[in-house]
Amino acid sequence: MKEIKDFPRNTEKEVLSILKDNPIVFIAFINPNCHHCDMFKPVYSKACNDLDTKNATLMNVHSDNLPVLKTTFREFNKVDGVPTLFSKKGKKFSMYKGDNDYDSLKQFISSNINSNQSGGKSKKKLKKHKKYNKTKKKKKSSKK
Repeated sequence: MKEIKDFPRNTEKEVLSILKDNPIVFIAFINPNCHHCDMFKPVYSKACNDLDTKNATLMNVHSDNLPVLKTTFREFNKVDGVPTLFSKKGKKFSMYKGDNDYDSLKQFISSNINSNQSGGKSKKKLKKHKKYNKTKKKKKSSKK
């Protein structure tokens, strides 16, 4: 079971360090006084624990840290309420825009953990690429 680390107020430096030093990070901006956040956290936690997130860093960051974080990562300027979930893979950020239900969160987390693990191409793209190559070879051999 992967632990989701909580970052209260005034922990911006720790959060920045983790964001810079870890290749895969999930950042949930929350506020302890927010009813929606209270409902979100257990669903987010279950989705993370039901997936293989051992290579990812999972964070709950207090929304009061946002002003400082926004100065370093402009992607966080999109946050207009809490809870808000981001994934960071390498230098690329993705903001979660779905519903806060288990299946949607699990899909978002899974797609951000598993994408681009086969030489930069998804399995679907690789299959399409292989089919294209087979078709191209058949056309060449039929022309001879």
